[in-house]
Amino acid sequence: RQRQMCIRDSVRLPESRAKLNKPILTGLIRLLRHPNWLFFSVSLLFAGIASSGLHIFIGILIKEIGGSDALVGKAFSLGALTEIPIMLFSAALLRRFSPRFLLGTAYVLYIVRLFGFSIIPSVTWVLPLNLLHGVSFGLYWIASIAIANEIAPDSLKGTALGALLSMNYLASVLGGLLSGWIFDVFGVASLFRIYCLFVVVALFLLWWIRDRFSHSRGLNSTAK
Repeated sequence: RQRQMCIRDSVRLPESRAKLNKPILTGLIRLLRHPNWLFFSVSLLFAGIASSGLHIFIGILIKEIGGSDALVGKAFSLGALTEIPIMLFSAALLRRFSPRFLLGTAYVLYIVRLFGFSIIPSVTWVLPLNLLHGVSFGLYWIASIAIANEIAPDSLKGTALGALLSMNYLASVLGGLLSGWIFDVFGVASLFRIYCLFVVVALFLLWWIRDRFSHSRGLNSTAK
């Protein structure tokens, strides 16, 4: 629900007329066949799995290092509050910085949070580390939506945003299943370290396609 609200309310994308003259499946196949969209989607999948695992197991980590239930609640509340300014100033951020820069920044902050929680020495660091949640989560959403809008032609913008949301739901499901197995086998600290690598892969994929967006302007060159 929170992610749906972010998509609906937080980002003001440029107005454009959608051309719904082709079947959804056809449009989705066209998106997946395009290298930019494919690498972008896989990047989001890796980052989404890591984010899901962090969200699910952060409370367990806090309890393992001696934190109270009240601290768990404060950590989640503080993280949610820090999303507000990012969402409020999303339009200004997108005017000032490129969506790929913002998404890359979100990935770096996720890496910092994941690695920080994997080596956290005491509960004193819980709240400072979770201050980064709103920035990383907020930038992730506004940037990924903007990139999806940038890649897709006018006739596929709705399909692209639907595919983006579906990819994140898939990441949540996979993240829950995979995180439970990693936790059982390796423990919560190793879980976060492994997910650091996931976000590094996501960042690499984003970097690799960075200069290729401008070469074809998404699918517009082949969609007309």
